[in-house]
Amino acid sequence: MYKFFKEVAIAFVILFLINLIISYLIINPQVYTPYEKVMENIGSKNFIFSDSHGWSLTKNNCEGEVLLKENNIKNLSYGSDSYFDIYFKLNYIINQGIAIDTIYLSADPHMLGKKRIHNSNKNRSIAYTDFETYTDFFDMSYPEFLTIKYVMKYFSTFNVNNAQLIQKYFNTILSEKNIFKNQIQNFSDLSKKQREIKSKARFLSFYERGPSKKLEIVLQKILNIALEKNIVVIGLEYPVAQQMKSLKIPDTMVLPRKIFLNKNLKFLSLTDIDSDIYFENQDHVNKLGADIIINRILEIKP
Repeated sequence: MYKFFKEVAIAFVILFLINLIISYLIINPQVYTPYEKVMENIGSKNFIFSDSHGWSLTKNNCEGEVLLKENNIKNLSYGSDSYFDIYFKLNYIINQGIAIDTIYLSADPHMLGKKRIHNSNKNRSIAYTDFETYTDFFDMSYPEFLTIKYVMKYFSTFNVNNAQLIQKYFNTILSEKNIFKNQIQNFSDLSKKQREIKSKARFLSFYERGPSKKLEIVLQKILNIALEKNIVVIGLEYPVAQQMKSLKIPDTMVLPRKIFLNKNLKFLSLTDIDSDIYFENQDHVNKLGADIIINRILEIKP
């Protein structure tokens, strides 16, 4: 019996050490640290909130980031951010005592789709909220909340969502290629058929699950907070490439733009930017597209 428990203890220690190494080398640098870095050095009074569509403005565009900073605008967008994540981050900034003048808030149609509930950053944005606020939307006990917020990031191997990232990392080592380096290919370089296939696949992933009432409620909460704090809200509908733009959004979807316009909020549609030369893929702009959007944002800056 002693030998059995000894072997179990050794196995547990080995597993624990492997977990720490993977978390240190892969998960934290690729998942948590970049997300947290976006929220560092908040010295602006105007903020852009979006998912990867807004993140594309500055992700690979240092000049664009500098230009925004010169105009006192900070981009707090991040890939897969939902209105839940934006709500937590906005509350966090307000609670830090930062006086916000304007927020440029994503009004993309897919932001109210059910996909954005399941594919979000709730396990990362939890760092910027408290138990009461988080459980307004997600049912869990206080111990569960503490575990997700303070413990799980250090036990990343037990998170099935990280499995693909871990596999990708080790495949890179074996093949001696750096896949974490972005292999950016402009959308216009693809054949027409490839562009159509990619556009349809992304479109279906956005809308095939239907609308989310929960996300609509969270959007309303964001707008109510802005009204309460006298924050100017400008809705931004980001562009998609022509092949994706031509697909019809289901009538069952609730469109954020209608909510913004019904509340007489400012709204900027960027959907006229649809030439393939402005896109990295079917729904993310490249640097050329990002520069156009940033200039359009600065034109309407209050």
